[in-house]
Amino acid sequence: MSIQEAKQHIDGLKGQALSVLVNKGRKRILELNGSIKGTYPSVFLVEIEDNKNIQTLSCSYSDLICGDIALKVR
Repeated sequence: MSIQEAKQHIDGLKGQALSVLVNKGRKRILELNGSIKGTYPSVFLVEIEDNKNIQTLSCSYSDLICGDIALKVR
């Protein structure tokens, strides 16, 4: 997958409810629920929805290509 293909893939997921898997290293994987908030030339923003808190996670397209971030439609 190239960077352009990753950008197109993320643009297609905009506005959908997603399950976000974040690989933190050493077998630590976080599973979060959220949606794509915005896309920019080198990064995309994921709005994470907790019980009461809303946070924003900034990810690069290379994180998606390398497998550090995985997105699944809920």
